[in-house]
Amino acid sequence: MDGFTFAETLKSSPEWGHIPLIALSGKQNVGRLEQGRISGFTDYVGKTDREGLLATLSSTLESAGGRA
Repeated sequence: MDGFTFAETLKSSPEWGHIPLIALSGKQNVGRLEQGRISGFTDYVGKTDREGLLATLSSTLESAGGRA
């Protein structure tokens, strides 16, 4: 199962669908970002983008009220 299928499966679950998902990938491009969002990822960050990852984690935790 790839990450996109995993995200779709998790997001379709009533029990787990509310959990934010952040994809961390070495494959960064607009197409994969869009595919990730369609699949259910909250965000899609490149493995080498430390600042982007920290910003995404901060934003996601703030949106979830610290419950993520």
